Amino acid sequence: MTKALKKIQVTLYMPKNRKHLNTTKLVNHRATVCIPQQFNEADFIKAFYELQKAVPNNLIKLKAKKTKKTIEVELKKVEFLNFGKYKGFENEYELLFDETDYATINYAMLQNIKILGAYSAK
Repeated sequence: MTKALKKIQVTLYMPKNRKHLNTTKLVNHRATVCIPQQFNEADFIKAFYELQKAVPNNLIKLKAKKTKKTIEVELKKVEFLNFGKYKGFENEYELLFDETDYATINYAMLQNIKILGAYSAK
């Protein structure tokens, strides 16, 4: 990770298992992702939702840091995203996108900053 990138931690909330509604355990994944330094967590979340609307069938990879196990999840399976202060967890994942999806997220974050900059200049 270079100085131009910073690490943020997000929680991916997945839907409950509809067949077994009595189970109270939700399938949520804490994941870290590296984004450019000039963006914040809210920019990333908004860009993630834009990507989710554009290509819901694309896959994201969650790679476990300790076991190196990889889980592939479709974007449409993520119900919502939340961020918190970075803490180390035992079962922590790293959120990985393919090149085009990562470029799309960076572009969406950049566009969001330009839009907000135009509003604040008025």
